[in-house]
Amino acid sequence: MRVVLINPPRTNFDCEELAPPLGLIRLAQVALRCGWQATIEDFNLLWHLDPALRASFYDTALERLLDIDASIYGFTSMAVDSHIALELSRRLKRVRPACQVVLGGVHFSAIADRVAVLYPWVDVVLSGEAEQSFAEMLKPGTRVGSNDLQLSPAVLDQLHLPGYFYVNPRRMLNFETGRGCIFKCAFCYSPGHYSAVRNFPIPQVLEQMSHLSEFGIKHVWFVEDNFLNDRVRAKELCRQLMHLESGITWSCYATFPQMNEDVIEMMGQAGCTEVFCGVDAVGTVAERAFQKAFLRGETPITTKARQLTEAGIRPTFAFLVAPFSHEAGPGFDETVLAALEARVAGAFTLLNPLSLYAGTVAYRRSDFRFEPDRLQAQIMMDLPDVAESNPFAESHPQLFPFHSRYVEEGEWQSFLLQTRCISTLLHCYPKTLALLRESRGTHPREVAHITLQNFDDWAEVPKAEVRDVERDVGFAVLEQLCEGASEKRTLNSEYDSAEGRQPSVAGPSMM
Repeated sequence: MRVVLINPPRTNFDCEELAPPLGLIRLAQVALRCGWQATIEDFNLLWHLDPALRASFYDTALERLLDIDASIYGFTSMAVDSHIALELSRRLKRVRPACQVVLGGVHFSAIADRVAVLYPWVDVVLSGEAEQSFAEMLKPGTRVGSNDLQLSPAVLDQLHLPGYFYVNPRRMLNFETGRGCIFKCAFCYSPGHYSAVRNFPIPQVLEQMSHLSEFGIKHVWFVEDNFLNDRVRAKELCRQLMHLESGITWSCYATFPQMNEDVIEMMGQAGCTEVFCGVDAVGTVAERAFQKAFLRGETPITTKARQLTEAGIRPTFAFLVAPFSHEAGPGFDETVLAALEARVAGAFTLLNPLSLYAGTVAYRRSDFRFEPDRLQAQIMMDLPDVAESNPFAESHPQLFPFHSRYVEEGEWQSFLLQTRCISTLLHCYPKTLALLRESRGTHPREVAHITLQNFDDWAEVPKAEVRDVERDVGFAVLEQLCEGASEKRTLNSEYDSAEGRQPSVAGPSMM
């Protein structure tokens, strides 16, 4: 008996975070324990290795799946690619009707009741943390414990890791030291998805970490929602990682209030090289709308960014912005200035457009009318062509947050273009923007507005080139705005160094 676990494609150019799909690895381990054979088909990797997939995705992917003699096909989703899982499973079920189609992941969990009604080819949706329900499905009576969540060498052996290392030379593996988050933000899937906030035993974490280098792993991303759920425990884990001396570096998600100076210092000493922090809400309006107030009474962003960089940790601070007609919309300008402060201090910054995920507090509170719209997927995200257009969103846009809009079309387009352009300007010219703000009160939004007006049709610019075009047009605008010699020297210096890595606008916090 065999189960095939499928990960849809969702990366196109930026492969810096491409790694084996941890959720499917966990389910493969469960399948092995239940006496099943398990195969992982990671189309997110294969998209970059197989030209036939890029030329004709569904035909090629279906052929690959049919070549595997399996009775269960399990599909995961990260929301933006859920339509690919639905369409591929529909075609699979039409050709092989006796097979069982199973869906899982945070997005399908959130819309499970609607999936059962709207998509009859789907047999099962596993809601929440799926290991236990998947085990019951494969072998009734099986109980899954913490030992079953350890990474299995047998599964790692069949992952074709050299392919991942070829596409992403960072040689990265996703990893968990715990699950859930102590915060309950209104816009986030996490509070409704995880049964409880918990940490995995440190000895288990260390045992697995000690063997990863044997598989060629050089970097680990701790993908739990908040590495610092328990700050005392996190410090102890860091102490133990220092003694482990595995040579493996790591990244994590961490919350702003928990990152004090001693924790940051220990994380750096333990091998942490990157932290992703969702600041998200800036100002009273946004804090109330998002149920998140990380900056209130806390260490200034500049101080925190400096502490992280001095510890050898590259910080990325993410901020949520909303269209003006949304209750959080009036906080747009204040949020941009906070992002500018973070960028000047040396952090990477993300301006993430608010997406209303089904099942979240922000979604339930919303009285907006959803309309199908693929603009966000087209211009804000690094997606393969097959992920940009979602035919299922045409009839049920409220189920697909990255292929719909909740405000009028003109406002949505203006909001997205402005958000993307400001993101590019903040990345390339933070010191120049800060000087203009200080000397003449010019807001980055005004610079972005002029930049957008200086190009006829942004839709004509190929996706791979749009950031470069925004950078160059933005430079010309700033050159006109800069009056003093100091401002112009700063601008020219920033332009010369603006080739570096820029995070995509839709960052890891979308989940």
